[in-house]
Amino acid sequence: MVEGFLIAKESAVLLVPIATIILGLIIGWLCQRSGFCSIGGAPAVSAAGVIVLMIIGGIFVGLIGTLLGGCPLRQLVMTSEGNLKSLVFVIGMLAGAVIFTALVSPWIIEVFKAIGL
Repeated sequence: MVEGFLIAKESAVLLVPIATIILGLIIGWLCQRSGFCSIGGAPAVSAAGVIVLMIIGGIFVGLIGTLLGGCPLRQLVMTSEGNLKSLVFVIGMLAGAVIFTALVSPWIIEVFKAIGL
């Protein structure tokens, strides 16, 4: 075993892909059994309202991704590579998701209901 590591480098070459496949299968099975759906998270909004929200979200993700040099997934990858600017983005993205869900989303749903979307 190499000093300072939990497993030898030669073992990691085989262990990491196997562990990734096993964890992916477990997480996929749990998501399938629980009915998890990240796309269907817009209750009480009509199809037109969902389309409007998707267009607005797409514009913001595209604009911010262009300014930062990568989409949110790329920011996560760059964070794992040690990029501190990406870490700040990821923390801000998580905080923004919580704030939007708690404060902004109910207000938008009420506005859409009021205008008939």
